[in-house]
Amino acid sequence: MGKLTRRESRELAFKLVFEKSFKIDEDAFDVYIEYLDNNEIQGNDYIRETFLGVYEKIDEIDADITSASIRRKNERISRVAMAILRLAIYEMKFSEDVPVNIAINEAVELAKKYEDDDVPGYVNGVLGTVAKTITEQK
Repeated sequence: MGKLTRRESRELAFKLVFEKSFKIDEDAFDVYIEYLDNNEIQGNDYIRETFLGVYEKIDEIDADITSASIRRKNERISRVAMAILRLAIYEMKFSEDVPVNIAINEAVELAKKYEDDDVPGYVNGVLGTVAKTITEQK
């Protein structure tokens, strides 16, 4: 496998965040290593830093989801949608090389690929609300 594009790397990071949602008691780094081994793929700096970063900031990220999600409580959000939101919010708030609008657009594309038809709009709405909060804080 050659060098991954940012979109491919983001999709793998999303899959890792999703996988970790089933392994609550496992260390994030162990989940990362196990995933790479089981899927015979090479990690890269973006995947490692983003995935581990999500779990370093998970409480803050989940609080952002809670405050921005009017229609659903976090427990009622599917694991797929939650993984997408967590990844996107991490990129929006903590990745200096990912513009907010790109993080939102990529999250919506992941939701279109992996979720039901109503979820991309929901993801876009939650992330739009978080983006406004980020802008107000700057």
